[in-house]
Amino acid sequence: MIDGIKFEIFSSVALERSLMSKEGFIRPLNMQTGELLGIYNRTIITNENLASTKMDIKLYPSGRMYISGSLHKYLKGENHSGFNLHDLKQAIRHICKQLMVSPSECRITQMEYGVNLKTSFEVSKFLDRLICIKNNPFNIEYSTKMNYYYSKTTDYKIKIYDKGLQYNLPYQLLRIEKKVTDSRALRKKGIEIFTLSDLDYDHLKLLGRDLLKMIDQIIFDDKSILDSRLSGNQKIALEKYRNPRHWRIRGKDAAFHARKAFELLKEKFGSEIHLKEVKKLTEKTINNLLNTTTNANTLLLKI
Repeated sequence: MIDGIKFEIFSSVALERSLMSKEGFIRPLNMQTGELLGIYNRTIITNENLASTKMDIKLYPSGRMYISGSLHKYLKGENHSGFNLHDLKQAIRHICKQLMVSPSECRITQMEYGVNLKTSFEVSKFLDRLICIKNNPFNIEYSTKMNYYYSKTTDYKIKIYDKGLQYNLPYQLLRIEKKVTDSRALRKKGIEIFTLSDLDYDHLKLLGRDLLKMIDQIIFDDKSILDSRLSGNQKIALEKYRNPRHWRIRGKDAAFHARKAFELLKEKFGSEIHLKEVKKLTEKTINNLLNTTTNANTLLLKI
């Protein structure tokens, strides 16, 4: 469930141990005084079993050291397969061993969590029906190979896209993820994740619940509705509900009642079940990722 991550080694002793274990940093020199001004970017941690994968390390003159990359890719070389709790622990242990630090000495500053879902329908059809999330219209980030649908706030970014198309897979694979850029977004939900040692069963279960709640906030179209079955007022209402700007300008109470009316309209005249399938797949996938054969409640051990 966890993919991209960025963390800081905040212990001065841990930082010194980590620096002694790595090569490749460049230290600028004052040519007049001979003073070493600091240590600049950069080196990498590699998985010896997968030469193509890495985690980037950057050390700034201020002394702050950040490690970033995809834990999923670091362990498996790709991030379209499953990545369960056992895999997560394995990746973290390997990285911390190379850095000679404990997971509890690594403070998380950014984190991505999400699910890869094998759907029975074309992913493009799901993306084409996205209207809003929590009354915020989806934006589209265009690229040559695929498009990302996203919604962004100051604390997090939600991305939904076709991962099967990204990796040219022979099956449909929908990616739904949330990237938290400020931990206060999690604290507001009662999720206290500070260091790598906090990425245990209980906290991942809370992240899974957050993903399910996020999906419940999606305002989703149903293109099976036939205009011929609607009254004049129903046609006007449906046109409004399908317009993302309609949801942005409404107040909370008005939006709640409008969404309820939209759901009733879809239930009566529509037949598509894309969103319902995604909700069920998400719940099933999260349960599978958490319920591994290892002792799921065991916290990450200190290296």
